Parts: sequence; structure tokens; C-alpha cells
Amino acid sequence: MCDISTPSHLLIREDFVLTSAHCLKNAYPLTVVLGAHDLKKWKKSCQKIQVAHYHRHPLHENATLINLKTTARLTENVTVVGLPKEDEHIPASPKCSVAGWGKTNSNNKQGSDVLMAVAVTLEDNSECKKVWKKHFDINQMMCTRTTGGKGFCQGDSGGTLICNNKAQGIVAFNYAERCDDSQYPHVYMKIPFFMPWIKEVLHGYGANMSLTSLGHHRSAPHRPAPHPPAPHRPAPYRSAPHRPAPHRSATTARLRTARLPTARLPTAQLRTTQLRTTQLRTTQLRTTQLRTTQLRTTQLRTTQLDEVKTLVKWLFIDRLNYRGGGA
Repeated sequence: MCDISTPSHLLIREDFVLTSAHCLKNAYPLTVVLGAHDLKKWKKSCQKIQVAHYHRHPLHENATLINLKTTARLTENVTVVGLPKEDEHIPASPKCSVAGWGKTNSNNKQGSDVLMAVAVTLEDNSECKKVWKKHFDINQMMCTRTTGGKGFCQGDSGGTLICNNKAQGIVAFNYAERCDDSQYPHVYMKIPFFMPWIKEVLHGYGANMSLTSLGHHRSAPHRPAPHPPAPHRPAPYRSAPHRPAPHRSATTARLRTARLPTARLPTAQLRTTQLRTTQLRTTQLRTTQLRTTQLRTTQLRTTQLDEVKTLVKWLFIDRLNYRGGGA
């Protein structure tokens, strides 16, 4: 059984968690731990909830929604974090932080047992683009400065960048050989970019639709780890390197091969629609026949009128001839 206590995750609704897919490997069923601070000390404030389904974004493995079997109990230590609006603009100089149980530096062999948090400063996307070049997508990503070694490290995958009490980013990648290297900003996936997909999943469950009904038609493609532009540096990779592909259980396979349900009208409504269509076609046919009859009547009357005119003309000529002969 896999406890998703590391990497980090975010409770966005009492029954949904937003995280990364890095922990979903070689283990099923899964459980989520909420309200934990020290992983070695279990407290009554902690909640351990089994996972019903997980729903990965079809194009990005850094975004995964987890549906809990039972709803979380909201307490002082377990709260729902607000989500941003689609394409929301972050105000200037926001107060941002990132937390996780990952390594405190790249030299450590293991992550921290205690939840660590650090305040970070947003970096201009144009600066991140200069450093990471083709690996940085301005529309989908954002980044923070690593001045003073502040930021995330290995084991913090799935962690959330919180700015002004709203979730704005999901931990993506950094320079893994030295996660505190100030030359390389730390990169996050923008949560506003994923909001249409998040709303689709949440709305589907809110309307009593199962994950199977919403299922993907495409699996997440393999995204190679980015390489730093400096040639003398070893190639960087994501914050959780050398992770095997997530385990796909038989349940997950069925979820991914599902198809969207086809909307069907009730039988009575369908019959009413068919009846109206038939009546409309009958009316159109009768109108066409009436117009044809009127046209033929008009043509007949015209022909008869021409024949009467011709007859009158000949009678008039005969009368003139008769008068002329009598003189």
C-alpha cells in the first residue's frame, strides 16, 4: 500500500486531492495522509483515507486529481485550499511559499521527516525562458528564484506553490544535481492552466458521474527530463529522478478506455419530435400540391382565354366579309 504523504498533495475539495503522479507506482490500492507534520509521529489530527480513483491529466503527468473513497474531515490541520480562476493574473510581489517532505539539499540521502516550508519569490517568466529555453513553456509554467538556496528539492514532487492563500503552481522540475543552484530557477506547472480540466472532473463527480464516465482517451505521453543549456553541466532532470512509470491497475485501464456517455432523449419526447417532423413534412407536401394545382388552373384559364379571343376574332372577320358581299 502506498501512503501519499510524500510527495506532497493539496486538498481542493473534501473528496479530491491535487498532486503529481510520481507516487502512483507499483502499488494499489493507495491511501492519502492528511494533517501530518512529523511522519514519525502519528497524531489524532492525522487522517488516512483510501483512494477510490486517480485521474491523470492526458498531457501532463505533473497534474493528477485523486478521488477519495470517503470525504476528509475538515479541522484546524486539514483545510481546503482555494484554487485560482482560469488565466488568473498574480498580483505584483505576492507572498508565496512551497512545502514538502523532500531533501533539504541534494547531498542528503533521504528526505525530511518533518514538513518543511520556505518563502519564495516569483521570477519573471522571460528570465526563466532565457535559462531553460525550449524546456520552459510560458503559457503553462511559472518559476521562482533560488537566491539563498530557497526552493524545493528531490522528494517534494507534487508540492504546491501557494501565493496569497491560493494554490498557483505544482512542483515540476529544477536543476537536480544541485537543487539550490541559483543559476537555475525552480519551475512549476501553472494551476490556472489546468482549471478547465479540474472543473470538468469536479463537475462530473458533482453530477453523480463516475470517473469511468469521464475517462481519458489518451494516456499521458512520456516527457523527457529537461537538460540545462550550460554544456559543462550534467543533464538536469525532474525533482524525482529515475522514477518508474506509474502502475496502471486493471481498474485504471478500464477508466482510460471508457467513452463519454451519449445523451438520449426520453422515448415520449422522441416520439413527439418524430410526430412533429412528420406533420411538418405533410404540411409542406400539401402546400406544394396546392401551388401546383393553382399553377395548372392559371395556365388552363390562360389557354381558354386565348381560344375565346381567337374565336371572337374570326367571328368579327366573317361578319365583315358578309357585309362586304351583300353590298
